[in-house]
Amino acid sequence: MRAGWPSRTFAWLVVALGWAVVPAIAVGAFLAWHALPGLSTLPESGVKALLPSRTAAVDTERAAARLFGSSLLPRIVVVQRNPKGITLRQQRRIVDIAVRLDRGRLPSFPAGSRALPYSNAFGIAPGARERGTTVITYLGFPSEITPGEQRTLADRYAGLVSVPGAPAAATGFIPGSMAQSDAVDDGLFWVTLAAILVFGVLDQVSPAVIPDYAATKARWESDGAFVSRVERVLPSDASVFELPYRYFPEAPQVGTLGPYDLARTYLHSDSLRWGWGGMLGREADWQASTARLPAPAMLDRVAATGFDGLVYDLGSTYHAGEPTPDEISTVLGTQPLVSRDRELAFWDLRPYARELRNRLGSAGVQRLRARALADRHESPY
Repeated sequence: MRAGWPSRTFAWLVVALGWAVVPAIAVGAFLAWHALPGLSTLPESGVKALLPSRTAAVDTERAAARLFGSSLLPRIVVVQRNPKGITLRQQRRIVDIAVRLDRGRLPSFPAGSRALPYSNAFGIAPGARERGTTVITYLGFPSEITPGEQRTLADRYAGLVSVPGAPAAATGFIPGSMAQSDAVDDGLFWVTLAAILVFGVLDQVSPAVIPDYAATKARWESDGAFVSRVERVLPSDASVFELPYRYFPEAPQVGTLGPYDLARTYLHSDSLRWGWGGMLGREADWQASTARLPAPAMLDRVAATGFDGLVYDLGSTYHAGEPTPDEISTVLGTQPLVSRDRELAFWDLRPYARELRNRLGSAGVQRLRARALADRHESPY
């Protein structure tokens, strides 16, 4: 069966442009990295982005924000240390900036911001081995401020409280998470590009994924020659029963028989009708019961329902209880027409159908046909 020009054109394009697949994927990855938002630019939403919703912790957090104007849960910490010591004058300056922030008098910071500085000036912390070397300031901002904005405010605050010998830097959950997302975002493009190139090249050239085109071509040509011979035997519009029985659709691969292997003959045929492909659970599903009968009973039903021929997939290792080819040949008293690759066999059922009409009469054949078509209780599974 010759494909139409749209199919041939599409197949030619797929083969001709196969070399462009990997570069196209690489260009797509670059454009996605360049044009799409990165991890650090994803939508943010303050406390909702950090804690699960509708919990006691969230309710407490919201109540604190309502009562005090800011969260009491410190997620941002500004740390500064001078191993030679931070002078009292420098510590007073740091505390003064914190007080100004608490009172809403620090320019460029939103109302409701909070700062709580802690110094080891008196060595009261358990296990402290230094005095006057470190100041840690806990920061809190209104809950409507996004994490990204909070990190910017924290960095700005760190710049304000930095003193000679003790530069300040923001750390904690929010700055750490944002820095982590920035690092991932910066390296993600190159990791993605490398992975796409490696797997893309392997997918294009690995011998493990290259089909055996010579075997496929030989099988296709054998099937075509076989169907041509069957079409020369049977009249136009004749019906052909197919074995082994496979339900349709979505039958799994079993042995060497794929879910759609019984469509092979149909693809080469121009003038015949084929028995496979009746929808599971509908009228055509009577074949499931018929195919499992002994050879004489099965052939009686197949002939009574109007099939003129029978094709058997000899190359399949899957069998569903149907009669063997030798049993069918014995009942019919003739050997089948076999394909070039010995995978398909065909029997002409018209002589057997004439013998069946002589044996049962027209009324008997009609009753057998009705009984066969009504017998759909057998599960194909």
